[in-house]
Amino acid sequence: MENPSHSSTSAQSDEELFRQIFEHNSAAIAIIEFDTTISMVNDAYCTMGGFKKEDVLGRSWTTQIPPE
Repeated sequence: MENPSHSSTSAQSDEELFRQIFEHNSAAIAIIEFDTTISMVNDAYCTMGGFKKEDVLGRSWTTQIPPE
């Protein structure tokens, strides 16, 4: 059986690795929830879209589509 403290440490390491890859990626990345709200974006997303994080987090991604 796996040591619970080792499992917790491993999960923390995995989460930190994900965050590092997410934040330092040159591709625009957004995490979008089932209800269409944006819960995370990286700096590349903001730069490419001309957004500030505080302006997009918690809002629906559909508000970023220009009208036809």
